[in-house]
Amino acid sequence: AGILACRSRNKGKVIGLYLEMVRNGRHFFELLSHNKAIKPVIILRGGKTAQGQRAAASHTGSLADDNLLWSAVIRQTGAIEVESLDSMMAHLMAIQTADIASNGASHAIIFGNGGGTSVIATDQFSSHGIEVPTLAKDLYRVLEKLELPNGASISNPIDVPANILVRDNGHQAQRIINSVRNQNRSAALVVHLNLAVFSGYQQPSMIVEMVDTALQSETKRDNPAPFHLVLRSDGDEETETLKRLLRSKAIAVGIPVFDELKESAHVLSSLNRLALYRHRHARQAQN
Repeated sequence: AGILACRSRNKGKVIGLYLEMVRNGRHFFELLSHNKAIKPVIILRGGKTAQGQRAAASHTGSLADDNLLWSAVIRQTGAIEVESLDSMMAHLMAIQTADIASNGASHAIIFGNGGGTSVIATDQFSSHGIEVPTLAKDLYRVLEKLELPNGASISNPIDVPANILVRDNGHQAQRIINSVRNQNRSAALVVHLNLAVFSGYQQPSMIVEMVDTALQSETKRDNPAPFHLVLRSDGDEETETLKRLLRSKAIAVGIPVFDELKESAHVLSSLNRLALYRHRHARQAQN
């Protein structure tokens, strides 16, 4: 709790806490409430199960707190609870990276190469309460005018093979992203790239140029909706090297990067709930 009080006064954008128990629950609740979710608080809690509580007891000397009580604390304070260290790191990175990361988005437009991956992603986003709707007619018409070759799908998800995306020095991908971001200012855009597919028949420099072109275009735009980049790898050393390079470029210009689409879905869901909490709290303060 002391860390929460201290960190809430510094310039960081987000607070991350791993907790096994809280000695003074009332004081901790008051600190979270006083924060009013102005600075997001991400909580990873150990000791949720009976076995975990025994482990926590051996580690801290006290049992972890009741799960129902914790659920109430999370709900009433606007804090975000995560289930794993990877999920916590994804949330911290997303909020710390993007200036507008805390904006909510209940809808998403998914774009990338992947075929079946896009279908699975739609299920994952839906399970997190993020709708993947049919594209608006105006946006669909704009994408139609790009005259993408056979093999590309301009529904939602927008699915375009890798060999099409890298054409014209990456400007094909840029044109798709421009179309989506210019036509839609409410839905999150989640761009996912299966890097192993690209590296199978393209030089890494071509992929870097494509991503650079897309990122440069995005940073010049004033669109408040979240923009996420998902870079999937097969673990090959060359692919991992490429992934690290692209990741550093994106984060440097304020675009969050994830390893899997499900991480993006979870973060969007959390930030959407955070935005709704802030909205309700602001309305209550006015009444």
